[in-house]
Amino acid sequence: MTLRDLSIKSGISRTEINNIENNLKDPTIRTMCLLSLALDVSLQDLFSIEVIP
Repeated sequence: MTLRDLSIKSGISRTEINNIENNLKDPTIRTMCLLSLALDVSLQDLFSIEVIP
């Protein structure tokens, strides 16, 4: 999925998504919910961290 596709599907601007990806902006809970719906993953999955040894 491209950044443009995610923006369209979630209703979040490409700039905001890019800023979140680059750690320039912290997303709100609402933004995280919209992203999880657009990506068809649970909100919990967005917060999970996988540690690779």
